[in-house]
Amino acid sequence: MSKKNKSKAVEIPAIYQTLTAPTKESAGRKVIISPDRSIHAMKSKDVPLPPDLMVDMEFMNFDDLTSRQQSVIESLHLEFLKCEAPKGQSKMTTALYLWAWLVKNATPHLVNIAADGTKERKSTISTRCYSRGAVDKSPENLTPQAKVCLTIFIALIGDAQSVTEGDLRRKVEERAAELKTRQDPWRIFQYYRPKLIALKLLKHD
Repeated sequence: MSKKNKSKAVEIPAIYQTLTAPTKESAGRKVIISPDRSIHAMKSKDVPLPPDLMVDMEFMNFDDLTSRQQSVIESLHLEFLKCEAPKGQSKMTTALYLWAWLVKNATPHLVNIAADGTKERKSTISTRCYSRGAVDKSPENLTPQAKVCLTIFIALIGDAQSVTEGDLRRKVEERAAELKTRQDPWRIFQYYRPKLIALKLLKHD
């Protein structure tokens, strides 16, 4: 009489069926996990972070993830995929599925980044003009840096009808210390510009 095989088959998590192996492009993404556990992905490790993005964990690319301890990878797998990695599964395989999930569910920050990863430069600095919006008072929930950007704009425009982008950029760079950042001050202004326009605090032609 033959003995029954009492070994259990490895159960593959169902969520794996919804994931695809990372491509060369997605493996090169920079992935951020914020303290609120939201996921964010940049085009590459060279792309600077949005100024208001808080960082709990940062992975420069897939290789950076695989360099972490297996316990860290397995812990993140459990947290985000909501299941433990199969017993005996290699660290690399667990990392591959984790990375696939992170990239798939991340908020992309790819604006103004060309397909090759370089910054797109569409200069309008010689022609664009800024003027006041329809709202005079900024909302209470505006971030400190956004308030500084608005303050700089209001101080510059004074009683004028409009100011050129060139003059505004020079003024933002001149008062860079007020933004309290190591990033390019004009980039900070550009980041908040869409929000200030959406709130009707300023406008441009």
